[in-house]
Amino acid sequence: MLYFIRHGQSEANEQGVFAGSQIDSPLTKMGGQQAYESAQKIGETGVIFDRIISSPLIRAHDTAIIIKDFIKFNGEIEIDDRLTEYNFGSLTSCKKNLSMLKSGEVFSVPEAESIEGLESRIRSFLEDYENTSENILVSAHGIVGMMAKAIFSKEDIQGFYLVEPPRNGELWKME
Repeated sequence: MLYFIRHGQSEANEQGVFAGSQIDSPLTKMGGQQAYESAQKIGETGVIFDRIISSPLIRAHDTAIIIKDFIKFNGEIEIDDRLTEYNFGSLTSCKKNLSMLKSGEVFSVPEAESIEGLESRIRSFLEDYENTSENILVSAHGIVGMMAKAIFSKEDIQGFYLVEPPRNGELWKME
């Protein structure tokens, strides 16, 4: 079973800018607290993880480390580049414009990753683990989570940006 967690609040989240894959924005103090609170909730569920897989970006990896330490996971955190956040192209480091996000405009700006490219890498990751008997914690990003939810729910991939994004530190079971 795959469990997805969105990283805790990052400095880019706090500043309200698009970081995407181009800015390796660290967690804020609040983001670390969100990761710790998520770790506590995980501990309360009694779920034992066989593996933890993270995006290579520091905000997701540090979230995974906080959880790993809290739940006393003995293995190593695996890094999978397919879990890297979306590349916002020319919008990277610009102030977030939620109407652009909700309308899907952010996915057609110069140098941005294509929706098809994003779908391909997330689908590839999910297919690698679709028949696993292991419990795997996946630490990644908001848009990665939105695409994963769209794939799981068989939503129109071209409109995946209408899927409710996971909140910072939010954990959900992918089924």
